[in-house]
This record gives sequence, C-alpha cells and structure tokens, in this order.
Amino acid sequence: MEAVRVRVIDEEMLQYKTFTVEKDWLPPGKFNTSLLVRLMASRRSCRNFTDQPVERAVLEDLVKIGITAPSGTNSQSWTFTILPARKAVTAFAESVACFFGRLNKTAEKTLLRILLKLMGKGELDAYYHGYYRKVKEA
Repeated sequence: MEAVRVRVIDEEMLQYKTFTVEKDWLPPGKFNTSLLVRLMASRRSCRNFTDQPVERAVLEDLVKIGITAPSGTNSQSWTFTILPARKAVTAFAESVACFFGRLNKTAEKTLLRILLKLMGKGELDAYYHGYYRKVKEA
C-alpha cells in the first residue's frame, strides 16, 4: 500500500483524470448560492456499498479534491491511503477494531490509569472518561 502524499497544492494537483474543473476564481458574491445550498442539503453518508470496484483514477481525483478542504490549523498536512479492494478495507477495519479492543482492555485497569495520571501521563484516563464507553458499545 502506498499513501498519496500531498505537500503543497500546485497546478498539477488541480488536473483531474475523471472530470474537468473550471479554474477561474469566483469573485465574492458571484456564485450561485442556490446550487451551493442544494449541494450541501443533498450531502449524505452512504452505507449501502456494492462489490463493484471504484476506478483508481476516481479515487485519486477524490484525494485531490479532499486536500483542498481546510484543516484545523490550515496546515493541510494530509496523508491518504487508497486500499485496492474490499478485502484490504476489511483487514484494515479489523486491525483498527483490535487496536481499540486492546486500548479498552488497558483502560479498564483502574490502578494503571491512576499511576499514569500521577506520573503526569493522564491520556489513558482521559480516553477512559471520554471514549471508552462508546468504543466498547461499538
């Protein structure tokens, strides 16, 4: 698996394989607000997946689109990993689930949480109080 790394947005990053984009900046107030509202209102999470593979070019274009989104610190230090098949996605999901399972088992150890907190390392205790229950339910 190779991650697609983007250091800066350059002209090449704005060239897509599956569609053409208009590159002219829109002056403030000169865009179609109605279309923007329609787009935002029709945004949905899809959880009904098919076994049909998605072309790599489409995935790469989606990564390029994603890097244009603002980040919390506006640093845009993105890393994306494109998984080639459902089997890889499932294996990755299982790895993540195992990680959180082990983290929850560790967080259940009250004495360990207390000792770490006394040593100035309260992250496990913060995780326990903030996320443990929801992760366990999931």
